Amino acid sequence: MKRISKIAVAFGVVVLISILFDMKVSSAATEEQFIDPPTEGKLSEDLNEIIEINPVNILANDYLLNGKSFISATGNNATISGNTRAYSKVDKVSVQLYIQRWDSSRNTWETIVNLGEFSEKNTTRVNAAQKVILKEGYYYRTRALHSVTHKGKTEQAVSSTGSIYIK
Repeated sequence: MKRISKIAVAFGVVVLISILFDMKVSSAATEEQFIDPPTEGKLSEDLNEIIEINPVNILANDYLLNGKSFISATGNNATISGNTRAYSKVDKVSVQLYIQRWDSSRNTWETIVNLGEFSEKNTTRVNAAQKVILKEGYYYRTRALHSVTHKGKTEQAVSSTGSIYIK
């Protein structure tokens, strides 16, 4: 009987240590570590195609329904866009758009431009789009911060697109 309880205690300690280790690793990880770097095989050759990946859909929120980000380009002329939706009319709905460029020397996405926050009051959604000229020879993507505020409570989520290469 004592042997079984020693085994149970040892097992419990191992499980507790593994849970603590997993929590430490998860909290230290950033989103960029989970995103595959761009490769030729993953990119669309048709730059007119709109890339839409990682739409946000938050079921646990009271107000924030979802949000999406987009990127499209013809040559080096790109359109960066996004939207945020609330379940019902709220005090403020916003989307903040960022342009990110792939830094191959550091294997990470680097924010190069904050296009600003686009917001609407007393509504259920906001749509935003900005035309930009991108420097050739790099991979780019859109990253968006989606936010809904109602009765003093703010709910937020982040989305990002797949990458496009500007030739």
